[in-house]
Amino acid sequence: MHKKPNEHAARASTSSLEKEALAVALRRECAAFNAYALAFRGSGSMIGKHLELKYAHSLRVLQNAEAIAMGEDAFRHNPLAKRALLMAALYHDLGRFEQLARYQTFRDADSINHGLLGAKLLRDKRFLSEETPQLRRLVRAAVLWHNRLNLPQGAPEPLATVSKALRDADKIDIIGVLNEELHPGHEPDKTIVLELRNDPKQYSPKALEAVMAGRAVLYADMESVNDFRLLLCSWVFMLEFGSSLRLLVRNGYMENILASLPPGQDMNKVRARVHNRLRDRTRH
Repeated sequence: MHKKPNEHAARASTSSLEKEALAVALRRECAAFNAYALAFRGSGSMIGKHLELKYAHSLRVLQNAEAIAMGEDAFRHNPLAKRALLMAALYHDLGRFEQLARYQTFRDADSINHGLLGAKLLRDKRFLSEETPQLRRLVRAAVLWHNRLNLPQGAPEPLATVSKALRDADKIDIIGVLNEELHPGHEPDKTIVLELRNDPKQYSPKALEAVMAGRAVLYADMESVNDFRLLLCSWVFMLEFGSSLRLLVRNGYMENILASLPPGQDMNKVRARVHNRLRDRTRH
């Protein structure tokens, strides 16, 4: 049975009000996030520089999350999931600011789990105070899980879907950030590449094996900057949504990462493996 014209109008009006309310809420939370981040500007010139990068990264992850939400039915038809995703994208790296100011590193293994710290700060600093308890719980859990190697088995919905999309949005922008640092012949920022050695010929057999098997390269297995390149390549196999892969292809970052790999048969195999994945998953 066809919908009556007034039903279509009512639905359109409801959708418009939801969009307007979400936009207002995002402006409010962006202002709160901005005020928190600005408080760290006096932490020293180098620290300030890297925190500015994390601030800009957070806003770009929000943009990526919006693009993913627009392209996936799981968010188009679930306002709660979309709202939680966008709020979690904004706040996903909240813990990075205190982490760098306190420990002068982004290496969780040498300091603190920034996802856990971010979830704690969301609660203790009373961010999202005007949101519902359900929304706050969803966002805190997604922030807590965003930097884990794998999501917990049996995660409930919509948390599982929100977390997957957040992790995709984060990975896509990290690939973009590293694209700026990993040009051949460029000496990358040591903090950004986690103090890894920049030997143009070195790469770990474990990192290579992981990419060829379609698994995530482990941070613990990285020994050089080339291993960071391989980790980024492995993320092509970790992206969950077709919208995420299409966004990655459109921005061209992965092609630059592949081009920056050292010459040789092993890296040619990596390039072919990654290209096959991108072609297969973005065909439709």
